[in-house]
Amino acid sequence: MYLNRCEGAVTLVQGDLRQVTEMFPAGSFGHVLCNPPYRARAAGQRNLSTEKALARHEIACELPDVVCMVHPRADRPAKLVLLHAVKGGRADLTVLPSLVVHADDEHAFTDEVNAMVG
Repeated sequence: MYLNRCEGAVTLVQGDLRQVTEMFPAGSFGHVLCNPPYRARAAGQRNLSTEKALARHEIACELPDVVCMVHPRADRPAKLVLLHAVKGGRADLTVLPSLVVHADDEHAFTDEVNAMVG
């Protein structure tokens, strides 16, 4: 922030992203950035620095607390995430169930995706 000379335009807040509605009223932000964890709690070597460990591993929250995972097929791991937000929408954050894009047929969409793209 300081290296980019934007300290006058940016406010950093440290807190639990799962508690954001308790910390701020709806419509308080123009932009929100967060650093969700990207490794499972037991994956890889945990950093000795508490801050780095919290940023990298699912210790205080898990990735599904932040986003909806998008799977290419039901039996494959997610490769994309889906995030939909509306500034001033005055709704609590809801994490939706994972979305599976393709059905058993390699080229066919699931019913849920077909309903979206119609």
